[in-house]
Formats: sequence, structure tokens, C-alpha cells
Amino acid sequence: MEVVSTSAEQPADRVHLVNGGMVQGSILEVLPNDSLTIVSAASGDRKTFAWSEIAAYEQGGQRTDIGAVLAPAPAPAPREEPAPVYGPRLHIETTKPASVHLYEITGEMIAHGANVTVHGIHYRPVCAAPCGKVIDTSGGSSYFFGGEGLTTSNRFNLTDARGDVTAVVKPGRRACGPAASSR
Repeated sequence: MEVVSTSAEQPADRVHLVNGGMVQGSILEVLPNDSLTIVSAASGDRKTFAWSEIAAYEQGGQRTDIGAVLAPAPAPAPREEPAPVYGPRLHIETTKPASVHLYEITGEMIAHGANVTVHGIHYRPVCAAPCGKVIDTSGGSSYFFGGEGLTTSNRFNLTDARGDVTAVVKPGRRACGPAASSR
């Protein structure tokens, strides 16, 4: 004898839990990435599960694996706008061919001892001739020109300079010991 059910009952909803448990009943509310609420068929109790506790759920005969529910795209990280650069656009011209660089002095030290004083600077390259770069003068740094084998210039400051500034540099060579001659 075969029994055929002709009732138009909907299949029971189910919540499959990460810990292996399962609750059957009627799902009342699904809040993706937050929670799911179901009324248990066994006890009649309303149960709300955190999204992280749920492996999958079946509602109206359709199964949804939680991994298949796309999380909303994270909000884009706030884009940091670079701080505006205040200062002149420096153009370096040389009176004769040479590799001239602009350096920014970033630190200094002076040490005094018995009959001796040592002075040192820390610097970083900013640009090389012909440059054409806007120089950030907001820190009030001092600068100098130099290059491989060249005598360095005196220090100077660009704090009050604005717009296009052209520096005409006359590169000089360092004397290299007793055999060097001046011309």
C-alpha cells in the first residue's frame, strides 16, 4: 500500500549551524551578514542566530549556503589627498656641462671635544638639473647645489620664492690633492 500526501504544505524551513546543529521551523527574518530568526517547529520558540553561527539555511525549498551570500563591498578607504606643495618651480641652468643636483638639508650636528669641533649635515637629493620640479618649502629648510666631484654651493633658502625660479649655477671642481692645478 502506498500513501501519497496531497496536502499543499510548504516544506519546513531549516537553519544549518556551523556547529553541526539544525533547527527546523519557519524563518521569519533573514538579515544577510547580521542574523537570521526562525520559529522552531519542535518547541515553538523564536530563535535568532548570529550570521557567524550559520552554515546554510533552507527557505521555501531553496538552500542558501552562507558562503554564497556576497558580503557588501567594503567602503573604499578614504583617499588621502597629498598635501599641497608650496614653493617655487625650480629650473637649474648650468654655465658649463656638469651633473648638478639640488639637496635639502634635513639635519645637522655639532660635536665639541678637546681642541676639536666636528660639524656634520644630513641631506637628501631633491632634483637634478634641469629640475623643473615644485620645491616644497613649507618646512623652511636650507638647500645647496652640488654633485659628484663638484664644490658645493653656499646654503640658501627658498621659503619666500614663488612661481618659476631659475637658478644659474657655475659648477666648480674640487681640488684633488697636491697634483691638482687651478685654471
